[in-house]
Parts: sequence; C-alpha cells; structure tokens
Amino acid sequence: MRHHLIFSVDHVLCALPLASTHIVLRMVQMMPPADNRHGLAGAVNVHGEVLPAYSVRSLFGLPDRPPRLTDRIVVADAGGRRIALWVEEAHVPQQNPVLPAHTEILEKGNEVVPGISLTDEGMIIIRDLLHFISPENAADLKEAFARASDGKDGRHA
Repeated sequence: MRHHLIFSVDHVLCALPLASTHIVLRMVQMMPPADNRHGLAGAVNVHGEVLPAYSVRSLFGLPDRPPRLTDRIVVADAGGRRIALWVEEAHVPQQNPVLPAHTEILEKGNEVVPGISLTDEGMIIIRDLLHFISPENAADLKEAFARASDGKDGRHA
C-alpha cells in the first residue's frame, strides 16, 4: 500500500508519495529567486537549510499570485536533494493506494511525462519531482493540468 500527501492547486488535486515528503509547513517568507529557473519562486529557510521553492502554479502554467497565509510549503526529495513546493492546500495524508488509471489507459497517454500521471478521477500523481520541475516538461504539465481541471482523464481524448 502506498501512502500519499494530497495537495491542491487551483482546486485540482495532486498526490506526492509520503516516502519522498519531509514536512508540510505554513507559508513562510520567501527570499527572492537566485536565478530564473522554470517555476522557481524563491528560496525558503527550513530549520537552517535554504531550499529552492517552486511554485506549483507556475509549473502548471497558471499565473502566479502573491503568497497567502493559508498556502503551504511541502518539503520533499527531488533526485537526492530537498526542494520546497509552494501549494495552495495540503490535505490529510491518504492511506489508501492512489493508483494511476488502468494499464490500457496509460498506454493511450495517461502518463503525462515519466513519473507523472493522471488518474481516472483527474488527480495528478507526481512520482518523480525532477521530471515535475524540469522545464522540458512544461507544456505537457500545462496540458495535464487543463485536463484535470476540466475533469478529463485521457479516456475521452
């Protein structure tokens, strides 16, 4: 059984394996970004460790907005290093398996990019944060977000 942290951005649910998640924090003040990497919103100091903070809104191609006190920071592993994800809401960890769509649907394009897929219910499952934050996948992630927010899951394409 896999456990996932469920979070949302613009009312679309996303899931991240708890095994790669360190902590969920209330929004903290972000330092300005050191460079203009895709999706990079700034940096946050988490217990003395300065981490790059990525805006999940930006990664999905949504317009940025100022941080709100109700937003959350999810600290997670991405390829052996810690990063922070700026999300709008974090929900109680799901203890039931969050499974991607059936195999035949995955073969028809339900996997958005390697390590990132869309369930039948329109939830985006992020198994590989490096692929998620990669600028090469920006267009595919934007499309996946649009499909998830429209309630489409690849079966109706």
